[in-house]
Amino acid sequence: MICRLAIILLIFDLSLRVKACSCMPVNATYVFEHSDFVSRVLVERAERTSGNFPASLMSDEFRPPEMIYTVRHLDVYKSPNSTLDIPTQVRTPGDSAACGVNLSEGQTIVLAGSWTPSHLSIFLCSHGSISQEEAERLRI
Repeated sequence: MICRLAIILLIFDLSLRVKACSCMPVNATYVFEHSDFVSRVLVERAERTSGNFPASLMSDEFRPPEMIYTVRHLDVYKSPNSTLDIPTQVRTPGDSAACGVNLSEGQTIVLAGSWTPSHLSIFLCSHGSISQEEAERLRI
């Protein structure tokens, strides 16, 4: 009986650890160098998608919920090929356990992340690791 209880507690503990986002500590220089873009933005709109949960989770159609932010770029510190035509849509997982970033409408913040032609992507481990002062100092 005690053995079963110990196994159940172990499984429960492991399941809690799997659901959490964890990040290795990184400094601002590392974040700046390994990001496609670094920009100080004003969050103008926040929208949560419901995701797509098909009958089978093994389906190619599965999409988890996302947060989609519409932003205005106030200062661009880094962008691919020094382009200033930077997407205004920023996507992140819809849950902090999946390393999603929670932003508020009206918030001004420095974001760093990856770039696609249609949108930018940010994750919990990269966006908050760089201040405006550090971004200005590291500007390319």
